[in-house]
Amino acid sequence: MKFEFLTVEINSTSSETQARTLSGKRCYYAYGKLMKSRTLNRSSNLKIYRNLIRPIVTYGCEAWTLTNRDEQYLRIFEGRISRIIFGPMQNEDGFWRIRMNYELKDLIKTQIW
Repeated sequence: MKFEFLTVEINSTSSETQARTLSGKRCYYAYGKLMKSRTLNRSSNLKIYRNLIRPIVTYGCEAWTLTNRDEQYLRIFEGRISRIIFGPMQNEDGFWRIRMNYELKDLIKTQIW
């Protein structure tokens, strides 16, 4: 009796997280017209992100062993999308700037999440 062993190649998690975030970016840009539409408010855009884009990025994450670098990569992706959804803010002196991470966290907590 001859036994044949099935060899399974396990992808490194960093390449998997990069591939998943790339898929998430593609999904976001596929819904770009909808996300940039002025008829939808921020909470609707957040719901679209939460229900359509985030599952694509986190598909199969139960089997991942995340390193700090992978977690940082996922946080960067979420921060980019959040900055696009919430947009820039205007200072007291009239200049526009991007939102800081702590400001995004506060905005996300106050929205229906």
